[in-house]
Amino acid sequence: MKRRGRKDHVGTAGLIFGLLFFPTLQLASRPFLQEGIITFWIERAVRDERVVLEEAEPAPMPAPEPDRTRPLAVMIDNHPNARPPSGIDAADAVWEVPVEGGLTRLLAIFRSGEAEEVGPVRSARPYFLRLASGYDAVYAHVGGSEEALRELAGGALGLDDANEFRYGSSFRRDGRRSAPHNTYTSTASLRALAAKNGWATSTDAVDTTPRGELLADGSPAPEALVTYVRNGERAEFRWDAALGAYALWRGGKQAFTRDGAAIAPPTVVVLETDIVPAPDPHGLGLIGLGVIGSGKATVLRDGVAVTGTWKKTSAAEPTQVFGEDGGELPFAPGQVWYAIVAANRGGGVDIAP
Repeated sequence: MKRRGRKDHVGTAGLIFGLLFFPTLQLASRPFLQEGIITFWIERAVRDERVVLEEAEPAPMPAPEPDRTRPLAVMIDNHPNARPPSGIDAADAVWEVPVEGGLTRLLAIFRSGEAEEVGPVRSARPYFLRLASGYDAVYAHVGGSEEALRELAGGALGLDDANEFRYGSSFRRDGRRSAPHNTYTSTASLRALAAKNGWATSTDAVDTTPRGELLADGSPAPEALVTYVRNGERAEFRWDAALGAYALWRGGKQAFTRDGAAIAPPTVVVLETDIVPAPDPHGLGLIGLGVIGSGKATVLRDGVAVTGTWKKTSAAEPTQVFGEDGGELPFAPGQVWYAIVAANRGGGVDIAP
C-alpha cells in the first residue's frame, strides 16, 4: 500500500488553515488596519464587559443617613393683622392649630431649611409644647400662657426655651408692624443662641416619615376646604400641578410670604381631634387641644385624598399617620402642612368633587 508522504499532510493542513483563517482575516482586517490589533481586542473586551455589567442586577443603594440636626420650633402669629408671615416657606413642617377666639397659630419646624426672617413670633400654649417635644426642638416664642411658661420652666418636655422675654437680642421688633404682631427672628439667630447657651445641636429624634410614591387608593382632591373651628379660621388648599403642591388660599386670595413666595406645601395632613378644657385663670378664653392620642386623618398629595388615622403616644413621640392597611402613609418630598381641626367644635375638611 502506498503511504502518504509528509507533503500530503502539510498540504491538507494548509488547506484547512486557509479555509478558517482567510474568512476571519476578511472580517477583522478592516478594524485591524484602522485601529491596530491591540486596540481592536481591548475595545472588544471593554464592550463585552459593559454588556455583562448592564445585564447584571444593580447593586442596592445604601440608605441615606438621617438628618440629626436639632430642629427649631418657632411660634408664628396667624392673626389677619399679622399676615403675610415670613420664613414659613423654608420650614420642613408647619402646624396650623386652633387657639382662642376661633383663630389659629402656626408652629414652624426648621431642620434643614434656613430663613433670614421668621415671624411674627407669638406666645406659647401647652399643646404646642407637646408638638414641639416630638421633634426635641429648641422652642422659640414671645411669652405664653401661665401653664405653658410653667411647663417650660420645669423642663419636663425636653425643650430648650428660647423666650424673647429672656433673650431679646435674638429677636427684633419691626417698626412697620404694630404690637403684638411685630416680633421677628431668624434661624441663624436662634442657632447662634443655642450654641451660646450650650444647647444640643443634634438629636436622635430624626424624621422617619416615609417619603415616596403614594401606593394607597385615593379619591380626586383638586380642592380642599379646611375648617379649624365652626365660625372660625378656614383655609383652602388648591392643587397646582405646575408647582406639584397645594397652594394655600385664605379669604378668596392666594397666600404668600412677606417676600412674595407662594405658600404651597406638597403634602397637607388634616388631623381631627377635640378641644378640651384648659386652665384659664384670667378669663382669656384659653383652650386645650388633644394632640396626644389618635383620630381620623386625611392626607392630601398629588391631587388626591387618602383617609387614615393619626397617632401620637406621648409628648416625646412624633405624630404618625397610618393608612387603612396599617402601614404609615408616605408623604411627598418637601414641606408638610399639618392642619389640626377641632371635630367637636365643627372642624373638618371638605373635598371638592
